[in-house]
Formats: sequence, structure tokens, C-alpha cells
Amino acid sequence: MPRPAPRPVRAVGRRIEALWEHDPPKTARTIVQFKAPQLRKLLGGRIWTSS
Repeated sequence: MPRPAPRPVRAVGRRIEALWEHDPPKTARTIVQFKAPQLRKLLGGRIWTSS
């Protein structure tokens, strides 16, 4: 099964906004970039994303 195309950078910003609204920690981008692949692996095909 081919790997999906890399997500655009703006997707990280949307995730940060969804998680922390207007008060993200300084390390928010790093947290999202580190945890997103782990979450995809954990959820497998059950994760839904919109573009």
C-alpha cells in the first residue's frame, strides 16, 4: 500500500488551533509533529482527516 502524500504545513497549524485554540504552548508545533504519526499508527484506518 503506497504511503499518503505529506500533509501541507497548514495542517499542523489547524491541529494546533483545534487543540489549544488561542493559547498554544511554545512547543505546540513540535508536539503535534511528534504525536501525529503515533496517533495515526495507533488508530490505523479509523482516523479521518479533511483537507
